[in-house]
Amino acid sequence: MDIMDIMEVYCGPVPQIDNGFSIGSTNVTFRGQAMYQCYAGFAFPSGLPLERVSCLADGRWERLPTCLASQCPPLPDTPHANATILNGGGRSYGTIDRFECEPGFIRTGAPVILCMSNGTWSSAPPACRRACCPTFPTIKNGFIVDTTNEYLYGDEARVQCFKGYKLSGNNIIRCGPNQDFLNPPRCDDINECSSSQCDVACTECVNTPGGFHCKCRKGFVSLECRPVGDLGLTTGGIPDDSISVSGTEPGYPKEMVRLNSLGGWCGVNAESGANWVLLDLKAPTVVCGFRTQSVSRLDGNVAFTSAVRIQFSDDLTDVFKDYTNPDDTLVEFRILEPTLSVLNLPVPMEAQYLRFRIQDYVNAPCLRIEVMGCTRLECADINECAVDNGGCDQKCIN
Repeated sequence: MDIMDIMEVYCGPVPQIDNGFSIGSTNVTFRGQAMYQCYAGFAFPSGLPLERVSCLADGRWERLPTCLASQCPPLPDTPHANATILNGGGRSYGTIDRFECEPGFIRTGAPVILCMSNGTWSSAPPACRRACCPTFPTIKNGFIVDTTNEYLYGDEARVQCFKGYKLSGNNIIRCGPNQDFLNPPRCDDINECSSSQCDVACTECVNTPGGFHCKCRKGFVSLECRPVGDLGLTTGGIPDDSISVSGTEPGYPKEMVRLNSLGGWCGVNAESGANWVLLDLKAPTVVCGFRTQSVSRLDGNVAFTSAVRIQFSDDLTDVFKDYTNPDDTLVEFRILEPTLSVLNLPVPMEAQYLRFRIQDYVNAPCLRIEVMGCTRLECADINECAVDNGGCDQKCIN
């Protein structure tokens, strides 16, 4: 037997590899194995964390494994985003990408992502969604038609002016890139007197913000007008900012004081006369009556005003007058049932500001109301001779 037949085959020291290293071996003779691992940022084409090579019978090591630079998968498209490479390039390990959304869009997710050593991105690319305009512009003497919608970048909302005002500017406003509405219009007062709606022979037209009234000239008087109709609580002709209340129970806001509203307004005071609703009619207006409804409460009870008094004025700085009979006795309107009640004034009155005071109620001081009346356009002549001959010593001629 030749001595070479009994000699152990030796493959030599474990060889080194590029971008990786040996983590040990079983031995360096025939059938021995060496184990390899790649440096961070590199990987074997097989995707395995470890590779093994064997010592062959002819004294050579098997083909050594190769460590290749890690590659992250291609990034998906990110609509409305601009990507900037801060470091590296392509999809190789160490590449850093920064994402910025276009104007009018808000980022959701990390602004910067990194291609990591394991060949994955540190996170998914961010998403860019349309920015929201969270607040509406204040339209003095006007309003946004639908404030229940969510308005995103590029969406349009419509503006409308209150009765007695006209639009100055575009009635369409657009949600802009900075999360606010662009170029809101104004609502300017209409000078109704420029169209001579009043009878100039017996009245003088007086323009007021949001309205007008025909003031009787000296020697003329009248509280009659036609046709009598609703003054605008039901239709919105009387805007929310023309309604004031003494206080509000949570869940029953003043905006719901309008007749036929889905809820209703309720005050918070238990005392008689302490709960009230004040209306600004924008100009002295002839009032002939009002209608009321009950309010269905959240606890299942039905509440309604059972007694109400009216106070009025043409100037908020003046003391309000009580509505009285011709003999100066206070008029208290009584409501007996929680149904639609129609209450007519014994004598029409004229005022710009009306205050309805709740004197009594059932279950809670709650109210839904509409006021009826009209705008007087003409006045009747006063016959001064009808009383005491007009104070004349001779025949009085009117």
